[in-house]
Amino acid sequence: MKVFIRIIVVILTFAFLLNCSTEKTLDFKNQTYDDLVLKAEKQLLIKEFDSANTYFNGAFSLKSKMLAFDMNNALVLTIKTKDWNQALIWSERLAKKGVSLPYFKKNSFKTFHETEQWEQFIGAFESYRSYFENHSDKEMTDSLEILMDIDQQAYCLLPSKKIDLSNVFDKTVFLDSLLSRLINNKGFPYEEKVGVIVFDDSLISPVIKFHGLYRHSYQANSNLVKSILSDAVENGDLKKALYENSLIGDNMDYALVDCKIYESKFAKQSSIENFFKEKLIFQNSSDTDFKFYAPLSIFSFDSESHSDNMMSMYSFICDYKNCKEEN
Repeated sequence: MKVFIRIIVVILTFAFLLNCSTEKTLDFKNQTYDDLVLKAEKQLLIKEFDSANTYFNGAFSLKSKMLAFDMNNALVLTIKTKDWNQALIWSERLAKKGVSLPYFKKNSFKTFHETEQWEQFIGAFESYRSYFENHSDKEMTDSLEILMDIDQQAYCLLPSKKIDLSNVFDKTVFLDSLLSRLINNKGFPYEEKVGVIVFDDSLISPVIKFHGLYRHSYQANSNLVKSILSDAVENGDLKKALYENSLIGDNMDYALVDCKIYESKFAKQSSIENFFKEKLIFQNSSDTDFKFYAPLSIFSFDSESHSDNMMSMYSFICDYKNCKEEN
C-alpha cells in the first residue's frame, strides 16, 4: 500500500512539473518577440537576472534572428552572472551578424576574457566572420550606401541654403521609389544581410542601418516604405518602439537639454511611456553595461527666452550620464 502511495505521489509530482513546463512554453508561444524582450528588460531593472535570462532565451526561441541590440543585453547578463557557456553562445550569434572583434575585447568583458570559452570564441572568430560574409547581401548593402550618400548630400546642403526643403523632399521621394523597389526585390535589409551599427567598437545601436533613408521617407510624406517597415516590425526585424517613436513619429515626451533629461508635462501616462522613463532614469543614474532604448529628443536654444518657454512644458527627471563638458 505504501509503495502504491509513493508511486501516485511520484506520478502526481511529475505531472505537475510537466504541466508547469508546458504552460511556460505555451506562454512564450502566445507572446511576441517584443513582449518577451520587454519582460527581460524589466527583470534587468530589478536585478532578477534568472528571469531575464529565461525571457531572452524565450525571445530567441521565437526569433533566431534576434536583434543585436537585445543580444547585447543578453550577453552582458551572462557575463555578469558568469554563465560562460551561454556567453560563448551569445558572442557567436553576434559575431555571425558581423559584429567585429574589438566589441568583444572591451574592458567591461574582462572576466569573460579569462575563461576557456573566450579562447574557444577567439579560435573560431574567423569562421563566424566568414559566416556573415557568406550570408550577407553585398549588392544590397552597396545599393543602400549609394542611396544613403545621395540622401545625405541633399540634407547637408540645407543649412547653407543652397537647396530648398521642397527640393530635398522631391529628391527623397525619388530615392524612396528606388528604396522601395530594392526592398521589394531583395527583401527587408535585416541585420544578417547588412550588418549592425556599432559605435566606438563598443556600443551596439538600437537604430538599424540606413535609418536615415526610412526617417526621411516619413518626413517627405512618402508612404512607399511605410508598409514595408510595418511588416518588419511584425516579423521582429525592427523594434516596435523605434518604429513608432523615431521612424514614423516624433516622440518629444523626453528631452535632453544642457545635459539634463526632462519629461513633458503632457506625456501620455501609459505603461510603455512609464517604462521609457524608468529606463532613462536607470540608464543615467547607475553604472551599468545594460543598454535600453527610449526616445530622447535633443534640444539646443539660441536664446534664453526660447529655452524658458520650451522648458515650462517639461519637468526635470535626471541628469544625462554621458554629458561631456566642454573646456
